[in-house]
Amino acid sequence: MKISRREALKNTALILGISFPLTHLKSAMSVFEVDEINYKASFFARKNYILLMRITDLIIPRTDTAGATDIGVHRFIDTMLGEWASAKTQEKYRSGLNSIDKLAVDSHRKSFIDCSAEEQTKILASLDDHPEKNAQSNFFSELKWFVISGYYSSEYGGSVELRYDPMPGRYRGCTTLNKDDRVWST
Repeated sequence: MKISRREALKNTALILGISFPLTHLKSAMSVFEVDEINYKASFFARKNYILLMRITDLIIPRTDTAGATDIGVHRFIDTMLGEWASAKTQEKYRSGLNSIDKLAVDSHRKSFIDCSAEEQTKILASLDDHPEKNAQSNFFSELKWFVISGYYSSEYGGSVELRYDPMPGRYRGCTTLNKDDRVWST
């Protein structure tokens, strides 16, 4: 089932328990212009902000295209939670990140950030592949969806990854794709 960018943003807001006009999204996305060194998280404490940044990077890593942290999805999440999320949702994200860190400590005797990339990936894979859903795996599924929707609703995700063309020159109803082509967003 295809959904529009606008619908994806509305769904993100619904999951977070927030309501805001889409015209305010521009201010939320403007945080991407701030460099990482001088960026001060608006919602998360520094430790959890770094944890969020690392998890975001593992969900959509840099390949031949920019990864989620390259375009600032972690900042988008921080801003959305800090400025528009309900207190209940804010607490869910704080405790959810803390539970991922606790899982790392329990299984590797060190914080998630101090784990190797391989250990971090295994921790997240265990949450993703959990046969019976629990609070941790449900939280991770929601966070992953938040990262993915933030990435693909960004200017970069839409224009580079999805090749969204806001002013198409002509309608191409049936386009032949080569095996190396990406999909086109309409």
